Amino acid sequence: MKKEKLKLRPWVKMTLAFVVGVSIISNIFSIFGTSASTDDNMEEKIIAHGIIEVNVNGESYLKMIDKVHGSDVVVKTKEEYNAGQIITVELEGNRVVSDKITEGEELEKLYQRYNDLIEEYNASIKNK
Repeated sequence: MKKEKLKLRPWVKMTLAFVVGVSIISNIFSIFGTSASTDDNMEEKIIAHGIIEVNVNGESYLKMIDKVHGSDVVVKTKEEYNAGQIITVELEGNRVVSDKITEGEELEKLYQRYNDLIEEYNASIKNK
């Protein structure tokens, strides 16, 4: 009886090489993939504009003008904030990152685009 070496067919060798390669790559990805995916969880920054409806207990309640943010926003009242002023708010998700009084060209563009809505909000604020 002759002893012959067991030979694998070429397609079996290719399949084994593929499976081993996939398992190695998946292990590497599981090690480094977690730190690479943390950037996906970052919230998108949004610039929105709102009119101060009322200042109560150190908070200014804004009615949003441009509707890029789904709901009204509350910011900390600053000394110069008065009811009816337009405020620019930078949002990260639902968190307020910064806020300031809208001035200059930015304010003019808002009035050109949303004049009717601004007038409506101002009228409702004055009637309170």
